[in-house]
Amino acid sequence: ICCGLQNNILYFYRTIVFSNHQIFKSSNWVGMKFLERTAKYIAEHYADKTGELYVVLPNRRAGLFLKRYLTSQMGTTFWAPEIFSIQDFIFNLTGFQIADQHDLTFTLYSLHKSREATKAQPLNDFLKWGSTMLNDFNDVDLYMTDVENLFTYLTEAKAIARWNPDGSPLTDFEKEYLRFYNAMGGYYTELRTLLTKDKKAYPGMAFRMVAENCAQMTASLAGKKIIFAGLNALTPSEETIVRYMVNERKADILWDADEYYLSDKRQEAGRFLRKYLTKWNLPEFNWVDNNFADAGRRICITGIPGNVSQARYAGALLKDYVQENPDAARKIAVVLADEKLLVPVLNSLPAEITKFNITMGYPLKDTPVFSFAEATFAVHVNAAKFGKKAGEKAFCFYAHDLIRLLNHPYMQLLCGTAGDDGLPCSRKVADALTLNNFIFVSPRGIEAEFEKISEGRFATVAALFNIDISDSCSLLKALSSSLQRLRQIISEDDKDRIELEFIFNYYGIINRLLDLFARNAEAVDIKTLQSFLVQMSKAQTIPFYGEPLEGLQLLGLLETRALDFDTVILLSANEGIIPSGKSQNSFVPFDIRVEYGLPVHTEKEAVFAYHFYRLLQHCPDIHYVYNTESDPMGGGEKSRFIEQLLHELPAFNPDIEIVEKVLSLPLQNDLVDSSISIAKSEDTLNRLYEKAKTGFAPSTINAYRSCSLRFYFKEIAGLAETEEIAETVDSATLGTVIHKVLEELFTPFIGLKVTSADVKEMHKIYYSLLSDEFSKIFSGGDMSSGKNLLILKVAALYIFNFISEQQHEVQNFEKQQIQLLIAGLEQKLTVEMPVTSAGRELTVLLKGTIDRIDNVGNGIRIVDYKSGKVSAKDLTLDDWELLRSDSKLDKCLQLLMYSWLYYKQQGNVVSIPAIISFRNISSWAIHVTLPDDEHLNADTLQRFEDILLDILAQIFDPSIPFTQTDKPENCTYCPYISICNR
Repeated sequence: ICCGLQNNILYFYRTIVFSNHQIFKSSNWVGMKFLERTAKYIAEHYADKTGELYVVLPNRRAGLFLKRYLTSQMGTTFWAPEIFSIQDFIFNLTGFQIADQHDLTFTLYSLHKSREATKAQPLNDFLKWGSTMLNDFNDVDLYMTDVENLFTYLTEAKAIARWNPDGSPLTDFEKEYLRFYNAMGGYYTELRTLLTKDKKAYPGMAFRMVAENCAQMTASLAGKKIIFAGLNALTPSEETIVRYMVNERKADILWDADEYYLSDKRQEAGRFLRKYLTKWNLPEFNWVDNNFADAGRRICITGIPGNVSQARYAGALLKDYVQENPDAARKIAVVLADEKLLVPVLNSLPAEITKFNITMGYPLKDTPVFSFAEATFAVHVNAAKFGKKAGEKAFCFYAHDLIRLLNHPYMQLLCGTAGDDGLPCSRKVADALTLNNFIFVSPRGIEAEFEKISEGRFATVAALFNIDISDSCSLLKALSSSLQRLRQIISEDDKDRIELEFIFNYYGIINRLLDLFARNAEAVDIKTLQSFLVQMSKAQTIPFYGEPLEGLQLLGLLETRALDFDTVILLSANEGIIPSGKSQNSFVPFDIRVEYGLPVHTEKEAVFAYHFYRLLQHCPDIHYVYNTESDPMGGGEKSRFIEQLLHELPAFNPDIEIVEKVLSLPLQNDLVDSSISIAKSEDTLNRLYEKAKTGFAPSTINAYRSCSLRFYFKEIAGLAETEEIAETVDSATLGTVIHKVLEELFTPFIGLKVTSADVKEMHKIYYSLLSDEFSKIFSGGDMSSGKNLLILKVAALYIFNFISEQQHEVQNFEKQQIQLLIAGLEQKLTVEMPVTSAGRELTVLLKGTIDRIDNVGNGIRIVDYKSGKVSAKDLTLDDWELLRSDSKLDKCLQLLMYSWLYYKQQGNVVSIPAIISFRNISSWAIHVTLPDDEHLNADTLQRFEDILLDILAQIFDPSIPFTQTDKPENCTYCPYISICNR
């Protein structure tokens, strides 16, 4: 997986920013690690009873490190104690199995259907609130809340909120709303009954069972001694269990605290521990250290823009550490507050680090296989949503969804390549859909496009498109089959083992989902299936297996509980991540949660604070790295805990070294020349000479005048603008259609006089011509409704107004006895012009297409149609020199060039070069105004020719490079703005 930065940039990046790190050394740091101290406690108090010992830790990972320290402390063969995480310990006491979250969802849904009968909601609607209800049940049990009282109080509070003082009755919606809250207690009781029958429980239920029956549940522990070590924020059920065992002398408890945050009531990190210290009446509060008062500690706080930059910075730090001491990696932890940084960090590890262990899981929803499944589902969900296209027997797929799927790397792997160019077959199909501007495509249409490219290739992915929409699980089966095929393809390359792991885990989820629906006999639509799959994917993380006690440790913040390291690099130390946001996914409002002792964001923040300070408590060298780049919601701020450290810690211990710095990457604009200048190489000049043969139109000249770099990108480099399927008519298509209709209306009058009666007849036929033209040009679109219908009506209004103004003009001409003759429509003009540039003579073809040429009385009028708004000031030339570079005079230059071409080819001077703007139709034919009220004649056209020759000489001059315009206003609508970083 690529992090998206090129090697040469990275080398420069590291050299400028990351060189000369001062590696922290502390010879006087003697603080004993918590688990090492726990092992020493066991060796001193229970050396001969380790086989009868249970050790309960915050998580499983800590147990592996504890065993290593025990081996060192005991110094001889011994019976290892049983080591549990606290959740494993509680479930071991109950004898129950932990209930699968998705099984719980189906169990709760079966209760819902049983209670509501015909009023039961579809599964897809239930999923929106079912998981929230389960979370509330878990909290209610963990915090040992009086369930009946809580749900009664909640119902009454909601009823008061919906009470109408004027005595008006509740609406049906309000009645259902209150009935839902009134039913929560029943759901809770029935769910627990069903789970108890099956000897299963969710965590909160298991903890409450033990807490309410401590004597009975702990009877099996007779003769055992329990040591609770490293616990902090205990829920009321956990607190009840631990206190009972400690009071009954069945357990010892070892805290991991420091005077710095324990004694200061303002420090939220010590919130829970202070409660236990004052209320538990323990004979000893083991252990409270004073590590923050020790000297020889360094805290480095670094702000750097971008997530990938943080990963690269961590890699550079690690490289310096291991170069200083090759054995240093095993004493270093990289802590990822944001788990999405895992892959960038893995790609940033220096080659010197050959061993590392990943304790955290990687979110499945952030993997390519998830995006592949999501794209596949989107194709079918929208097909079901939009239904059948008129005249089609089968469901049609939305082309945007198809293109997204066809361009996915996994689809390209499945389809393979076709042709000598080696391009993926699916990509070629996607390009064909874009080129033909398809909006909806049937399965047969997709197959036809595949067959045009490579016969028989569609068969490799046909199952993903030809599914039975009435059997939504058929899509799961097709996905399962496709993932098996992907595993075979990717397994041929040993370098993509992580991709295989992603696919294997997602393959397991799909088959798990198929099993769930089969066992519960639940018929679901494809949208529900998609919702369930997304929900399962978000809940799933991919475990990584390695040697847990060797090499560099990569952990999430919660995985650091009870673990200590000599050096810690903590990434994404941003506000909103540490601590996380205040959102609460619950049906119980904040005030009622506080009233009944249920957790709110303040408890969560206290937990984060403890983990933050505990990590620093035993670590002499710590790096906090945060992202300075703002996100749409603000962001870019360091964590409040860091701000707290900066403000408070130096006053507590002035000997602690705190280094703060902000790195600006990419380098600031004032330090770097970001301008782009492209010299005219031999190859570039050859392309210019070829362009001289194919011709320069007014739009080409204007592109150069506006920005010579834009001219280079489009005309020389051939960088086409991104093509996308147009679901609605764009302005270019609108203009093209209007031009074609007007051409058809006036073609019968070429060489003839146009009368007011002739124009009047045009009102009768223009609309059918317009509809036909839209059908030809916008063949894939639906013009019968929505925005397209509105655009059709706008085009019709434009043409109607044009015909009306044309009729009014002809009537005025007839009164003055002036004839209007149509001399030409869409007439192409070309002139070969000798140009001298830097001593080189060459011939340049100049060309243009005039929409309409009229003979008005004894004069010639050329007319250009514009669908945009044009006013007289756009065609007013105050100074001839402005034509060289002023982009506001583009339309003026266009008309003058048309007039010059006509003069050169026909020998006649144009009397009136004009524009008819459909958005300013009342102004009718807006003509060019020359400086000092000059008129077009041989002299003024020669002046224009001189300026035109100068512009062409610049274009072909080898010494003048292509550069960015110095007028930022010209960049606003430039399609290449992202390339030149304007």
